[in-house]
Amino acid sequence: MNSPIPIYVINLDDEVDRMQDMAARMSAINLSFERFPAYRGFDIPPRWKNEFFSCNDDNSQNIIHRSRANLGGGEIGCYASHLGCMELLIDSNAHAALVLEDDVELSPELVKVIDRLHAIPDGWDILRLSNAPASAWLSVAILTEISELARHGRIRTNAAGYCVSRQGAKKLLARTSQRDIMIDVEMQYGYMRGIVSYCVVPPPVSQVAGVASSIEANGGRSSRARMRRLLRRPLSVHRRIVFNIRMLSFSAWSRCLWRNIRIHTRRRFGRPVPAALLRVARSPRRSGR
Repeated sequence: MNSPIPIYVINLDDEVDRMQDMAARMSAINLSFERFPAYRGFDIPPRWKNEFFSCNDDNSQNIIHRSRANLGGGEIGCYASHLGCMELLIDSNAHAALVLEDDVELSPELVKVIDRLHAIPDGWDILRLSNAPASAWLSVAILTEISELARHGRIRTNAAGYCVSRQGAKKLLARTSQRDIMIDVEMQYGYMRGIVSYCVVPPPVSQVAGVASSIEANGGRSSRARMRRLLRRPLSVHRRIVFNIRMLSFSAWSRCLWRNIRIHTRRRFGRPVPAALLRVARSPRRSGR
């Protein structure tokens, strides 16, 4: 089946078995795709080196030790691979693209979701497909018989599967300062750059259990504690609140906040969180984003 949008699967050249498994999963739901040869570690295109490193030195050892981003080699290669997929989208005539990593399971619902991209309100940048909500989410629209389009203020860190619009790709490609956080964290905290994200509930993409991370095998991970400290500064929290109120409306944001307080309280005391507590219905009086 030809998808209405291009599909890119990120895969390292020597990960042949992973690519074969991924091709079988894509074939099972009758979707064609294009393999994107992932960048390994610090070996990224020269045009992006200034965005990750403090120099243009071609000596890879110097570059490794002068990385301002404090990212591991695998994280930099992964980030650059996602940027490469976005460049392919910009070079095409497509209005959006589906980007997948090579260690994901795919639900048949994914095909229906791709066909329903027109149901997303205008101005969207990222449609997250592999992020199960851990906090309250606002129902925006019905996509399929079992899937809903949603917005939520707290997004789990995951970039294993997502759709990106041309507008979203341009935002993520545009960078005037150093790229100092991972691509999945960049998307998680997209409000810092005005990136408009939606998600699908339940997510039609999930990571395969028990599969080793290619990131860790190619240069390790940076300190996530450092990332959390960076992004929990008062200015970051303020921007998130203002952005979410603008996108959700004050009424919807307030309802989500109240639900999140109840969810946090339940978890703190070891009580289960009902699915009904996570879902917040959109007020019929508000029809915009």
